[in-house]
Amino acid sequence: MKTKFRVWTADWSRSQWILIGLLLIGILICLAVLARPVWQIGLTRTPSQSPDPRDQVIQATREQLALNPDNYLLQAQLAEAYLHKARLSGQNAWYLLAEQQAQKSLQQASQNNGPAFLVLAAVAMAQHQFENAETWLEKAARDATVLPNVRAASFDLALAQGHLKDAQQILRAMQSALKQPIFRINKGRPYALSDSEKQAYQADAQVRAGLLAQTQGQFKQAEVAYAQARPLLQASSKDLQAWFYHLLALLKLEQGEFVAAETYLHLVLDLLPTYLPAHLSQLDLLWQQSRWQDLLEQARRLNQQEQHPVIFLRQAQAEQALGEANTATISSGLAQLTNASATGHVRDQIQLLLLRGEAVDLTLAKELVQQEQALRQDLVTGLLATELSFRLKQWPEMAKALQSLAPFGKHASILYWQARLAEAQQKPEQAAEYYRQALAINLYFHPLWAAQAQHFLKVSL
Repeated sequence: MKTKFRVWTADWSRSQWILIGLLLIGILICLAVLARPVWQIGLTRTPSQSPDPRDQVIQATREQLALNPDNYLLQAQLAEAYLHKARLSGQNAWYLLAEQQAQKSLQQASQNNGPAFLVLAAVAMAQHQFENAETWLEKAARDATVLPNVRAASFDLALAQGHLKDAQQILRAMQSALKQPIFRINKGRPYALSDSEKQAYQADAQVRAGLLAQTQGQFKQAEVAYAQARPLLQASSKDLQAWFYHLLALLKLEQGEFVAAETYLHLVLDLLPTYLPAHLSQLDLLWQQSRWQDLLEQARRLNQQEQHPVIFLRQAQAEQALGEANTATISSGLAQLTNASATGHVRDQIQLLLLRGEAVDLTLAKELVQQEQALRQDLVTGLLATELSFRLKQWPEMAKALQSLAPFGKHASILYWQARLAEAQQKPEQAAEYYRQALAINLYFHPLWAAQAQHFLKVSL
């Protein structure tokens, strides 16, 4: 028996042990892939084609309006539903529908119709018509039932314009209002907030506290504020939760924490599969990681469904990094931005012009930067002005642009441009210190700029 057993195992090992070994190797490979962070595997998620529940809301509201065509509240609700679709998709057509529907509501009732005014304010902000947005918010504030929403929208407006002191003041007002026993008025009667209402407004204020800290480069304070807001959002709507998780993803992305950023982006898309800002952030993630082939494939997939200037920008950057011609992609992106529907995308146009970088592009970019600076003094606009001054070798203008960014604290991109200016001024030690600070915040803050910073430090040592 012993001899037979040895013969049998010897024969078996020659044939089947090989097969078993191959199967085990396959299993180990699968486990290794599953164990890898999501951002290392590759992003394949694209906007879902599944029905949007908001479409059902739109259809139901339209049917109610057919029976009650003069009901201004229903008209305002339909405008809000259109606005939601606009924010999900980024498509200007939905913003136009929201604006038209809100105007119809106001034709029926212009007094105590805060929801309609808020929709108009949101559309104006999306189109970067900030003065119009402020006007609509002033009118919405006359309706006490929407005063908390007016404060939140006013905060967003101040932040979009780069008015950080105004945003801080509005945030204090939001936080102070929560301490009042009587908070809202309905049909002339004050009533106390329910626990769920108070929790929703507490979460709203806390999230915006984190957003303000994040904008000012105070990343630790932002994380604390977001951590305090998170339990308050557990019972909130999908929209609010998705917005919150997207802010967390952006915070992690700015600090180079790719695994956490991708995790939060997937949470967003689990809640709202068609949320375009999250898909654009996925492109930003691939771009920061210098994963050019994955970025190119993902951008081309997205462009087949949602043509957006940021998608064209990332696709062109990937093509450039891979040694492919990107002129046609840049031209397609710019062509999209020459019509009326491009309102609110001036800075995207500037980035495409800077990427192509021809003399005529820089001239036009300068005009557009000046146009944007007249509207806002926010971080992104300031960084574009700084980069353009560098490209034109206009050092005094560059120093002025960097000085305007002082209220935004220490962001890696700001520190990078401070280093480049120091280099131009023949101050290598100062440049090295700025580069160190930038890389300490995010080792991968920009595929090219981070590499340049690392090279400078290596050579200087």
